[in-house]
Amino acid sequence: MNRRAVLLGIGIGIIIGASMMKLGTSSPAQSQPAAASPVVADEPALLEQPQVEQWLQENGYAFVKQSDWEAQTKRVAELENGAPAPIRTTIYINPGLSVSGIEHMLVTMEVLPEQNQFRSLIAEQGLTKKVRTGFFTFEGPQTEQSIIQQITKQ
Repeated sequence: MNRRAVLLGIGIGIIIGASMMKLGTSSPAQSQPAAASPVVADEPALLEQPQVEQWLQENGYAFVKQSDWEAQTKRVAELENGAPAPIRTTIYINPGLSVSGIEHMLVTMEVLPEQNQFRSLIAEQGLTKKVRTGFFTFEGPQTEQSIIQQITKQ
């Protein structure tokens, strides 16, 4: 077979296929009369207030008055702008960790605001050898004295 015959066959096949598809979609046996279709109103029916509230409740919606909505959004905004919850920090004191190492860890974890006071306070009280090892939890910024009491259990 030569190329010309193949291309002629493909072209004729495409034309016949397209005409068959056109005849299949425009067949009068498949279409239904217009009178059998349901009548749709041009204007939707308006519902009364109790009917709207009932529909909202049945479909999982809450019906809230404008004044209640504004009060709730105001409360949410106040809570978001309020003071944040204190941050809970847990540290682990290794056996043999020095007081300066503990102080550095507390400052980097933002439990203590500044360095050098903790070390001098614990040295003044003579508690450098009484520091316990283990996990300790602190909520928010702490005073040096409360941290000393917690890690030495005075």
